[in-house]
Amino acid sequence: MKAGISKLKSRSVFLLSSIILIIALIMLSVSIFTKYFVQKYVLKYTGRQITFEKAFVNPFTGYFYFNNIKIYEYKSDSVFLYLNELSANINILKIFTNSLEISNLTFYKPRINIVLSKGIFNFNDIVSMYSSHQDPHFKKEPYHFNFFNIKIIDGHFFYTDDLVPVKFSIKSVNIESKNGWGWNTDDISAKISFLSETGTGGMNGNFGMNIKNLDYTIDVVVNTFDINVFAQYLRRYVNYGSLSANLDAKLKTNGSFKDAENSTIKGQLSINDFHFGKNPAEDYLSFDKALFYIKDLSP
Repeated sequence: MKAGISKLKSRSVFLLSSIILIIALIMLSVSIFTKYFVQKYVLKYTGRQITFEKAFVNPFTGYFYFNNIKIYEYKSDSVFLYLNELSANINILKIFTNSLEISNLTFYKPRINIVLSKGIFNFNDIVSMYSSHQDPHFKKEPYHFNFFNIKIIDGHFFYTDDLVPVKFSIKSVNIESKNGWGWNTDDISAKISFLSETGTGGMNGNFGMNIKNLDYTIDVVVNTFDINVFAQYLRRYVNYGSLSANLDAKLKTNGSFKDAENSTIKGQLSINDFHFGKNPAEDYLSFDKALFYIKDLSP
């Protein structure tokens, strides 16, 4: 009797071990195939090379994870976007209902280089690729996309305008959108915060937009933000003079991306420790603080 129980236990252990091994092999195979497929075909169809160190995909739960991701510039060996980690969950069942639902989409420590050269951004090819060129007479049931709980953690963004020229960057960029964006909703919202790369200060606030009519609201709080970055835009006009100051603000803006004149700003703004002159030691104009209370400002 004991021998029979022992034999049954051995078979159960063997069966359980076999199931675990099969599941592990499936997950490993899917992960390896994903890495091979992305690195082989993305360049062919987008003109941008993508590389990453590791890929983990769980086909049973829909969880995926990539690390050390590099997305290169269009037909170039320069890095456009680097991600320390990318992870998310895909609703597997929704895939079979003409939908793609992704939740907990997290971009960890992204480093992105945005360049404006001769009026063209270095991501215009991506925008063009996803623009609709479909024949208007061709009717097909649309594919539904839903993205929930989107996070960007500790980002580092660089901006370059070759024409001015101007360069500036922000660090510790954190963006969170719990509601995300869904195919059947018009509104998106997010909490945003970042610090200035050079000098002092940072900003935090809330952003909301209606995708259908492009109306937006921005509530922003600015703390001792170094405005010396804007001096780059003034150099050609002030003969390379010296400008320094910092900015505090608490503003609420309502507007529309369709009509720049349809906007209103309310709140408080102060410019502190302002110095404008021939050089840092010789001022043409200076003051300790200029405080503005904005009841209603509109073009």
